Amino acid sequence: MIIPVELKNQKGFSLIEVIITLIVVSILGAMLVSYTGTALEKSAQPVADAIDSQSVSSCMDSIVQYYRNELFEAEGPTYDVNELDSRIASGGFAATCSANLNITRSWVRYDPGSGDLASGTSTDMLRVDVNGTSGVSYTMIFSSKE
Repeated sequence: MIIPVELKNQKGFSLIEVIITLIVVSILGAMLVSYTGTALEKSAQPVADAIDSQSVSSCMDSIVQYYRNELFEAEGPTYDVNELDSRIASGGFAATCSANLNITRSWVRYDPGSGDLASGTSTDMLRVDVNGTSGVSYTMIFSSKE
């Protein structure tokens, strides 16, 4: 004997309910992907900034190390920062300073009256700036001793 099935008491979802649910889920998924996609792109910036900061620091450290070991201690009571200026100008720190760093140097004079640094000549102090690509900058002032 065949038992008739009543269609009114079926349990489950209709085709319209499934389609609407899929549409809502796909819209929410697209919004989530667009939001997290930009967050993932931006998350690499702090890492790049830290690497750039380390590069700038290492470069300035090598310049200071050269000044301290080769000029300051080696020459005894006198040392000349013109040699340091020449080495920077000739690219003598290329092994430790990456190509994306900008090394600038200028001669400055300290004005005790105003407490400011003014433009100077090669007999004054040497100002060295190492600038990275992310805006990180280190500045050091080197002086000669007579």
